Amino acid sequence: MDNEAISCHLGKYTEAKRLEKGLMQRRLAHLSGVSEQYISEIEGGHRNASFCVVFRLMQVLESSVNALFYIASEKKDHNDELLLRVYQTCTDYEKMV
Repeated sequence: MDNEAISCHLGKYTEAKRLEKGLMQRRLAHLSGVSEQYISEIEGGHRNASFCVVFRLMQVLESSVNALFYIASEKKDHNDELLLRVYQTCTDYEKMV
């Protein structure tokens, strides 16, 4: 993924989470300690935010940085995780069956 795609992904993710929380750009900016223009540029995919800003945004948006960075994990079937957890609790005999 190139820099432009990363900026675009961060922008879309930030905007979606902000709207999900019912926040205006101005409020997100205030809570994150950056300007409204900065938030606008991030959401538009025109700004490369520092790790510190991304971290603060994810805190305010109550989202994990993991969810932001591991794009593939969003597509992962959660049934696979559940099945793996159940399998790990099985006895050796149950695993053979």
